[in-house]
Amino acid sequence: MKRAVLLHLAGLFALLGGCGLLQPKPADPVRQALWEQRRAALGELAEWQAKGSASFVSDITGWSATYRWKQAGDRYDILLIAPLGQGRFMIQGDSAYVTVRDSKGGQFSGADPAAMLLESLKVEVPVLAMRYWVLGLPRPGSDYRVELDEQGRPQQLEQDAWRIDYSDYDADLPGKVLMLREPYRIKLSVRDWQSPRG
Repeated sequence: MKRAVLLHLAGLFALLGGCGLLQPKPADPVRQALWEQRRAALGELAEWQAKGSASFVSDITGWSATYRWKQAGDRYDILLIAPLGQGRFMIQGDSAYVTVRDSKGGQFSGADPAAMLLESLKVEVPVLAMRYWVLGLPRPGSDYRVELDEQGRPQQLEQDAWRIDYSDYDADLPGKVLMLREPYRIKLSVRDWQSPRG
């Protein structure tokens, strides 16, 4: 009787110990396949335009604007217009250089886009990564973690210490993009997407 109890306990401990060795549940292969197809298709989208509204918040400032974003390869032209005539910013540049002009005639230029935008807008705007993030894609060349919906579209992306949340999809492209990294919060609502391929 005692031997049977001991054998039963030994089997139970072995089972419990085995549970601790289980690997995390693998990604859904269907969602993963859809994600890879989506990345490949959107990765070829070199030119696009987006219009909508945006808000930028940091620990020292907060403001909103409408925007028009034109992307052509590495080249970007972003127009921000604050409400009630409070001013506008034109952001133009590429991966190596950026120029920011405001409605008062001020101009900032430099080889570090993120630093120049932080100086002029008082909010960190990772514009080189955002050209991918607004499409629901990770920036190439950097590790990331992604959570996918049933159609293989990202619900949440983590990269470069930023968390990006997606919602309100119109087919393959997100209608709302929320980018978070303390103390910064950037929200884009997209009213209109345009690309040469339609």
